[in-house]
Amino acid sequence: MFERIWLKFKIFVGGPQARRMQRGQAVSEYWPVIGGATGLLFAALGVMLSPWLGETYQTIVDAVFGAQTPEAAMVCVPEEEATYPVTATSDIHRFELMTWVYNESSDTTTVGYSVTSQATGPGPAISHWVLELPGCLTASSVVSASEAYEFVDPDPKTGARGVKFDRGYSDYETRLVFVTLKGNLEKVAGSVVTKAAKRVNSGTIQTPGCENPDECEE
Repeated sequence: MFERIWLKFKIFVGGPQARRMQRGQAVSEYWPVIGGATGLLFAALGVMLSPWLGETYQTIVDAVFGAQTPEAAMVCVPEEEATYPVTATSDIHRFELMTWVYNESSDTTTVGYSVTSQATGPGPAISHWVLELPGCLTASSVVSASEAYEFVDPDPKTGARGVKFDRGYSDYETRLVFVTLKGNLEKVAGSVVTKAAKRVNSGTIQTPGCENPDECEE
């Protein structure tokens, strides 16, 4: 009986049915490997074809809806503090910016200059000088000053436009002069213009400009 069972088992193992089962088992064992290799193949094809597919898609969209041009975005950026000369020489006379204060409660800007006559050598003393101002600032922009002044547009002797201080200087005299103007004013490179006897000269120094704007750029 056992011999008959063993013979049937050997016939089955060597038969076509057993071979079909073995092939099926082999396929099932290697199926994950086959699946992984197939996935890698499609991934590689996707990487190679993605630029072409993307361009083709965009071409179709542009043809249907029209090419779209992105609008330039406005970006507000903080204003950078500009640096301008804080000392100037007009002929032989020296100017130095001593103070620049914006008072938020009164919305005014006060600037102060140290003015020295004949600072760099002998010559005639200052008879008067003008703090030049841009066209956006007028006589009504000047709130006060530390000494007598006049708004000139222009000064007939120097041709300068701005705040004129007509109190003459003694030889080698130094005075502090303050001017208060309306608004939170920009710092710009402006001029101070001196007249001493017949000599008219100017120097470049930090002076008040127009009202501080909000700065936006594309």
